[in-house]
Amino acid sequence: MRDNNCEWAIGGGCLLPGFKKLLEKNGFKILDNPVEANVSGLLEMAKTISSKNLTGTSLK
Repeated sequence: MRDNNCEWAIGGGCLLPGFKKLLEKNGFKILDNPVEANVSGLLEMAKTISSKNLTGTSLK
């Protein structure tokens, strides 16, 4: 995930042994809880998609 000039790594894979150090060595920043960040991002995407779908649909 890119944020301005930073690259963020999210998801459970960031917690694999040795992988965090490898990512940081290559310029990635790891959040304190990458699994929760992944879920939060997916939830926001789902909310956005859901609201767009409901806007064009009339409920009867």
